[in-house]
Amino acid sequence: MRQIDRDTYWLVLLIIGGLSGLISSFIGPNLLHFLMFQSGDTILVQTPFLTNILTFIATGIFVMACIGMILERKIWTYAGTLLLVVSIAIGCYANLGYYTLVSYNDITIKNHMLEEKYNWEEIEEAKVIDNTNESIKKIQLTFKNGKEELLEINRVHASEIRTIRNMFLHYNIKLN
Repeated sequence: MRQIDRDTYWLVLLIIGGLSGLISSFIGPNLLHFLMFQSGDTILVQTPFLTNILTFIATGIFVMACIGMILERKIWTYAGTLLLVVSIAIGCYANLGYYTLVSYNDITIKNHMLEEKYNWEEIEEAKVIDNTNESIKKIQLTFKNGKEELLEINRVHASEIRTIRNMFLHYNIKLN
């Protein structure tokens, strides 16, 4: 491959990847989680803002990788290859490592690649932490084995919050 073709290839990848990565960092993880997990028994798919930040960082590293591949020194080519791998790893970790899924069957909370799945019957008590100044509604879940989890829900999902409260009532979960 001639040098001009190689540089043009990486320049095109830099422009397309940079622009689509910036757009993707705003809506990409949310859309991906919605498409992956939304089904007939799903009440809520919640994506934390951290995934958007990590996607933005992965895009920045991808842009640096493309610049490293364009530069003609061999050390920059190796650095570009390493940055490309790091970018892909951070992007996968961001999009597959953090989400909350509430369905009619269970609640799934995935943080740091650790997935915790709880049935509604396992919940003993739910305490709504309602701070009117915040855009996030917090529900402290206490399970029968003593473990506690914090469920954070954006206020834009008001109808889903009502459905979750109805699930608490349906399963006779003490609601404070």
